Amino acid sequence: KLFKKLLWEYDVVLESFRPGVMQRLGCSFDELKALKPELIYCSISGYGQLGPQAAKAGHDLNYMAETGVLNTTKNREITALSGIQVADVAGGALYAVSAVLAAYIKVIKGGKGSFLDISMTDGLVSMLPLLSAYHYSLGLEPKPDTTIFNGQLACYNIYRTSDGREIALGALEKKFWDNFCMVVDRADLAEGDHHEIERQSYLKDELTKIFVSSDAVEWECRLVGRDTCCEVLKTMTEVLQAPHFQTRKMFYEQKLANGSLLTQTNTAVMVNGTKPTTHNRAPELGEHTDMVLAEIGLADAEIAALRKDNIV
Repeated sequence: KLFKKLLWEYDVVLESFRPGVMQRLGCSFDELKALKPELIYCSISGYGQLGPQAAKAGHDLNYMAETGVLNTTKNREITALSGIQVADVAGGALYAVSAVLAAYIKVIKGGKGSFLDISMTDGLVSMLPLLSAYHYSLGLEPKPDTTIFNGQLACYNIYRTSDGREIALGALEKKFWDNFCMVVDRADLAEGDHHEIERQSYLKDELTKIFVSSDAVEWECRLVGRDTCCEVLKTMTEVLQAPHFQTRKMFYEQKLANGSLLTQTNTAVMVNGTKPTTHNRAPELGEHTDMVLAEIGLADAEIAALRKDNIV
C-alpha cells in the first residue's frame, strides 16, 4: 500500500530483483500502470525478463563469461579478471539511463509510460560490434590474439617495463607507429606493413626487448609530446593526482554526516565547460523515511506504528 501511494509522487520505478519478484509483491508493471498510465517502469536484471535463463543467478563476472567478453580478453595463461564491473555499470546502468530518458521524453510529449527490460547480458553482447563483425563476416571466433583489438598485433598490445610495470601501445595507424619507431630509434621496424600477420611474432619480440630496457618513468619522459598512442598503466593514486583529471574536476571532497571528508568521483559529463562543484551526500539508511512518508500524507502516529511493526 505504501509503495503504491509513493507511486503518485514519482515518474520512474527502478527495480533490480530477479524476474517474478515484483509480481509476487503485487507491484508488477501491469498492476502499477493501471494506477498510473504514464509510469516508466525499469527492470534491470542479469538475463532480462524473458528467455530460458531469465531466472538464473549471476554476478558481473558470470555475465562477462556468458557473453563471451572474457574469452576475448584473457592473457596467455589464464583469463584475467576485470577490475571494473562492466556488466553492472555499462551493460546495465548506462543502458537503463538512456532508456529511461527516452521513455520520459515520450511521456512529456503526451505518450504513455513504458516497461523497460534491461538485460545486462544483452548490454554486453551489444558492446562487441567490432569483435562480432569478425565472426559474422569471416566466421572467425574472436579468441585472444586473433583480432587487432585483442592481442593479434604487436602495435596494439601491453608490455612490461624494467621496473615491473606495464605499458600499453596502441599505435594502430602508421603515423603513430612511425612516431613510436622514431622515439625508440628503430627506423627498421617502420619499414613495411606493421599489420602484416607474418611480422607479428618478430615485432612482439622486439617490442618486448625495447620496453623492458627502461622503467615506467623513463618511458613517460621519452614519450611526452611524441604522439605515439603509448601510455603507462596507471594506479588509482596516479589517476587521482593526474593534472588532467584535476583540471576536469573528476574528483571532489564530500563532507559526511560525521563531519569527515571522503573523496568521491564526479560526473563524467561537462556542461558548458563546467561540472558540479557542490553535491549532496548519500543519506544514512532510513534518514529520509519519515519525511517521505509524511509527504504522502501519513501522520506521525501512523509512521510510529509502522516502525513499531518493523514495516519501515
